[in-house]
Amino acid sequence: MKDDLSDELDFIDAIAEENPKNYQIFHHRQKIVEEMSKRGIANFERELDFTKDLINADQKNYHVWSYRYCTSSLLVLHNFEAEANLQDNGSYNILNCRIRWKLRLRNDLLRVTS
Repeated sequence: MKDDLSDELDFIDAIAEENPKNYQIFHHRQKIVEEMSKRGIANFERELDFTKDLINADQKNYHVWSYRYCTSSLLVLHNFEAEANLQDNGSYNILNCRIRWKLRLRNDLLRVTS
């Protein structure tokens, strides 16, 4: 099944080259990466490189920016879950701080681009 999901990402790569402002591909891609993350097989570096290339081609592609934000947030949660003991209150505090930091960063980016 891992190969099937990776093949699907390859397929979406090809579509994105032809039509990078198609919001449906980013929604579909997000669902695939979420599933891969649940299975522990997500390659977040690939996703960040994918979005970086598209952003370099068109910095006003808001679909890519939105997808990159979602992917980055998923990466933070993935790393946290891998490291944290969820029975520990300190872990929840760290998660809370990380999420607040990501939201502040997002708001700062929105302020800069508007």
